[in-house]
Amino acid sequence: MSYFVPVIVRSWPALLVLGAGLADACGEALTIGRLPVRWLDFAAAACLGWAALARGGRRGREEWATTLDGRVLAAAAIAVLQALPHPDAGFGAAWLHQMFACAVFFYALVSRLRRDTGALDAAWVVFAVATMVLGAHALFSATAGLARLVRDADAVDVRWAARHGLARALALATLVTAGRAWERGTAPAWRAAALVGITGCGLHAAAGGYVLQSGSLERRHDPLFFSCTAMSVLLLVALVRHSWAQQREHPGEAWRWRALAAGFTAVGIVCLLGETSGEGVRVLVVLGAVLAVAGRETGRPRQIENGASVPELARAA
Repeated sequence: MSYFVPVIVRSWPALLVLGAGLADACGEALTIGRLPVRWLDFAAAACLGWAALARGGRRGREEWATTLDGRVLAAAAIAVLQALPHPDAGFGAAWLHQMFACAVFFYALVSRLRRDTGALDAAWVVFAVATMVLGAHALFSATAGLARLVRDADAVDVRWAARHGLARALALATLVTAGRAWERGTAPAWRAAALVGITGCGLHAAAGGYVLQSGSLERRHDPLFFSCTAMSVLLLVALVRHSWAQQREHPGEAWRWRALAAGFTAVGIVCLLGETSGEGVRVLVVLGAVLAVAGRETGRPRQIENGASVPELARAA
């Protein structure tokens, strides 16, 4: 607890986004007039205000620009087309809603965390919190039988516009948490969170939470769905490269970056198989993207194998 309290204080915007995604899983969307509003929208607005108020609100374009801007813009255009009425629209409107909110908090968090190394390091805690919450839910739900866990997961899929979204969100969070727990000197709370997450993943697997649904591969024949899948994979490939570069530049943090890269890869494979992971996985992927992009651009000194940075070795010489 003494470890997590200061970390949580530093990472409150990322935790706010995670909490909003979990709140969306617990209840139906609110409505303002006829417009549906989700908790993720409120969290995105709060993050945008937090970022805009930095330095008196005077922030140039370079504070917001990232290396993923072109891909994000292309994905947004495809999402708009998917949301238009057509026979295979499916979750198109929900995906556009989620993507807009995720894009807002992505740019807001990157613009601030790329200038604050301490807050960037603290933001990793969102994966441990997600693992504990989702893993504990699986344990609690399974006490009434696996059928209860299946019903709960199906209800979350409706709210998240997902297929097996709860199980996949837990798997992604657990993978990253386990990578962080494997690092030398990590607080025991990370290992406890990873253990809870692994147990929860086992329960979801026993309940069929990772089974590929029939007809998933056929969905790729829809031109819009195929375009969305292709653009998602291109974004994920870029994030894998960012993460892999980080694990080379910071060997002391190698396991967390390897785990994050593995998580992005796993989500990409699920996309290629035609599956829809929904809001929970999307939120975790975007939070991971914030870490990868802001971490690459934050200006932290490059480390070598013994953990010392290049400037530190220069001063010692």
